[in-house]
Amino acid sequence: MRQSTGRKGDGFSLPFLLAVSLLVFFISVGVAGAVKVKPSLVDLVAANSSTNLILYGRVENAISPEMEKAIKNGIPASFTFEVKLLREVRDWPDRELINISFDHQLTYDNLKDEYRVTLGEEGGRTVVVKTFARAREVMVGIDGVKVLGLSGLKRGETYAVWVKARLERATLPLYFHYLIPFWGVWDLKTDWGHVKFRY
Repeated sequence: MRQSTGRKGDGFSLPFLLAVSLLVFFISVGVAGAVKVKPSLVDLVAANSSTNLILYGRVENAISPEMEKAIKNGIPASFTFEVKLLREVRDWPDRELINISFDHQLTYDNLKDEYRVTLGEEGGRTVVVKTFARAREVMVGIDGVKVLGLSGLKRGETYAVWVKARLERATLPLYFHYLIPFWGVWDLKTDWGHVKFRY
């Protein structure tokens, strides 16, 4: 026999309220977990060799599990890095000395079970590795990129190297991307990161 604690239709039962509360909780946790962390440039260092100003750094939070899945399914990924070198001018806009860009492209060879990262700043040299972790490390890294010859810098001046990176998907035939469920995870970009130095 059921016992009623009030008039008919004046509220919801306790089990129903608990079920709704749990549903709202799990949906909110799921939404929070789905929020993507924006990629950013970190560990930027401007150094010099005997002849060139060189740049180091990496992109953090660049490749999500969805992107990894897409790459393993044969979709190439491409990073475009843009690098600007500016000389600070007192009481005047900074002077841009150079603006260069280069690409990193990551592909997976299913038959050989290996990853290939092509480095645009090194004339298209390809690094072949066996693990995705190593491929990602090479893909997101800026490892001694030559920015400018030291002859282009003046002693005693302050400079800033600004860097931005953009992750792009490969171009596929028209409408083909609608067949790929993880297509929407691409086209990410960082904010500008920079490092200052005095030469």
